[in-house]
Amino acid sequence: MRLSLPLVASVFFVSTVPAIGQDTTDQDLIETASELDTGMGAELYFYITRPTRSFEDVVKILPAHMDFVHTIEDGGIMVMGGQITPEGADDAGGLGIIVIRASSFEEARAIADRDPAHASGARTYELYKWNINEGSTTIRLKFSDQTFVLE
Repeated sequence: MRLSLPLVASVFFVSTVPAIGQDTTDQDLIETASELDTGMGAELYFYITRPTRSFEDVVKILPAHMDFVHTIEDGGIMVMGGQITPEGADDAGGLGIIVIRASSFEEARAIADRDPAHASGARTYELYKWNINEGSTTIRLKFSDQTFVLE
């Protein structure tokens, strides 16, 4: 069975708008682009985290880092996280990404700063705001064992 919310309204708008990051001096065009509803408008934050010390130093702080990650996951702050591997690399090399819910860069930074891996200086991070405009997800509920799968 597939459940879905009713579609409230659809608006189709055809116009030439500048690509993201493209400079323009046409004020009408800028205002038109900013008024476009380009999706759900959800905002999340994520940070890419990387080691600043030796592998041994990072491993020492790992239990406290994992406790922190589980705490923000259980608290509904963390959406998802894990290792990321650059193209052409054999492994992640210690790189990771954590996607969180926050209301501002300041709040997101405060969350990332509380991570013992960052507070200890064993890791550093780059913080980004993510405006989610496109995509979809499916949640499969399994009533028999009270679990769900996010696809």
